[in-house]
Amino acid sequence: MSSSNSGSDTNKSSTGIVQGHAYTFAGVLEFNQNGNNVRLCKLRNPWGEGEWKGPWCDNDSRWTPELRQKYNVNREDDGDFYMPYEEYLREYRATSFAMEENAEKYKHSQIKSDFTN
Repeated sequence: MSSSNSGSDTNKSSTGIVQGHAYTFAGVLEFNQNGNNVRLCKLRNPWGEGEWKGPWCDNDSRWTPELRQKYNVNREDDGDFYMPYEEYLREYRATSFAMEENAEKYKHSQIKSDFTN
């Protein structure tokens, strides 16, 4: 959920993030590009469409052909996208993790914090 305001899951921020909507946190990337350390969070919109439009979005020129191939990044609006770690902290005020222990039991934890201070 965006830290700027919460609302119905029909409201989108200017960067394409749906307000009041849950995304899947699918992974992280960390690599060096031109002497700069790049840290990206991979997110998935379970609707299968609607993506981040900010830095490192699918159409961003920072993605070289080599990086696109290595990390399987395409330009389709398929719901999978990367966003910089710093932007993730600005955009979301809570992150919940659920891990399957077995077919009938889950472990759950949540991180809540005001990252804007």
